Amino acid sequence: MEKNNKARFLNISIYVIFFVIAFGITCYSSSLVHLTDCPDYDSYAYRYMGMLMAKGGVPYRDAFDNKGPIMYLINWIGYVINKEYGIYFVELIFVYGFILTQYKFSLKFSSKINSVIFVIASITSLSVFFVGNWTEEYSLLFYAVGINIFIDYLIFDKDDWYRIVLCGVSCCCAFFLRPNMISLWIVFAIAIIIRYIKKYKKFPIKISIWFSVGVGAVLLPTLIWLGCAGALNEFWKDFVLSNITYATDHAVVTGRWKVFFDFFISSNMELHIILLIYMIIKKKNAFTNISYIAYMLLNLYLISMKGVLFNNYAMTIVPSLLYPICSFDLYIVKYWKLTTQKLYVSLCGLMSIMLIVFLFNNFTQLIDKMMMGNPYEIEDDFIVSQINEYTDPDDRILVLGYKCFYYVASDRLSSTIFYYSTNNYGYPDGHQAVVDAVNENLPKLIVVEGGEDPEDLFQHYDQYEMIDNNPMLWILKE
Repeated sequence: MEKNNKARFLNISIYVIFFVIAFGITCYSSSLVHLTDCPDYDSYAYRYMGMLMAKGGVPYRDAFDNKGPIMYLINWIGYVINKEYGIYFVELIFVYGFILTQYKFSLKFSSKINSVIFVIASITSLSVFFVGNWTEEYSLLFYAVGINIFIDYLIFDKDDWYRIVLCGVSCCCAFFLRPNMISLWIVFAIAIIIRYIKKYKKFPIKISIWFSVGVGAVLLPTLIWLGCAGALNEFWKDFVLSNITYATDHAVVTGRWKVFFDFFISSNMELHIILLIYMIIKKKNAFTNISYIAYMLLNLYLISMKGVLFNNYAMTIVPSLLYPICSFDLYIVKYWKLTTQKLYVSLCGLMSIMLIVFLFNNFTQLIDKMMMGNPYEIEDDFIVSQINEYTDPDDRILVLGYKCFYYVASDRLSSTIFYYSTNNYGYPDGHQAVVDAVNENLPKLIVVEGGEDPEDLFQHYDQYEMIDNNPMLWILKE
């Protein structure tokens, strides 16, 4: 009985520790703390989509953006929970779920205490890359699920149908966050086909069917929903064509490789690949480890394609770092001395220092911000108060710029599908289509971010009067 109580206490303690870590990682997200400085702008664009859906709108048809529908469904759930802080709770659940999934994975290779250390060491890079309420943050869980299932199949020979279906679900969810997030499933699908054919001399038809069932469980309802809402055509333009343009526009080979190596070094990926190469040389799970390196490098290339160093892109590296740590520990236990394993675990513990500093800094800033009442920036608070004063909740407004924060904070919808008026130059129908859409309707109030109309988008200022010059606010004449 006493032994069972100790085991139960240890389990509860581990889950509490991981929850504290998840909270510490996410607690300075703009979803919880009122920050509107870049790079939080994208978060408010996604939150706008969630608000739009809660008010009866449909992504792509009623608002332009190039992310996948899963991202907007997540933000819709957040808005339904609570207009201001609901999305934070969703963030926290996803990050906590990711950490717990990593822990369950680590237990396949090591003890509970060592698994805790390995998981913390593997997520340390989040202290460098984390940005709240971005697609990469939610993808962490889907990557972790996919890695679990592929390693279960390749190393532990677990091929239950429900695992394969879940693998397909995780693949489609990751794709419907952002289309460049499926490197894991591309590489390991090929690896499983090769291994299956080599072992059984035939194509893995049943596995392919079950995987397709998982993909279809997400794909078909999504396409039916968008099709019934008349949004499929715009979905194709926004999600497919615009992303192709975004990935190739102004990207040069030298820029891609510079970003590639910056992410490679800052994530400590080279150390993890060295561990895998050593085990390949020693002929331990060589095929799996070669496939794993291919996945890590392909994922790194896909997030570097734009040739721009956005730290949030590199969050997708983090789930891949646990397997090399755990599998090498198992190798040490089998073939090296116990003292070597203890040294290895200690070194992994030292890797966690950066994350601990990050968590402490987040907790400190959160406490300071909350003690001040979690205020908006003075200018932002003024603009939101003006929007609330001059418009009714059902009135449409227009923000010329990229600060979607004003829509979310005032709970107002945009007068045009181009609710942000910059970064739309990859829209397949061309820039003139953006101009035409912006001028199709007259909003009740206009916020001109930065004091200038970008690209002179709006053409009806003669029907407005200025109510403030700095920042520039315009109200529709009676």
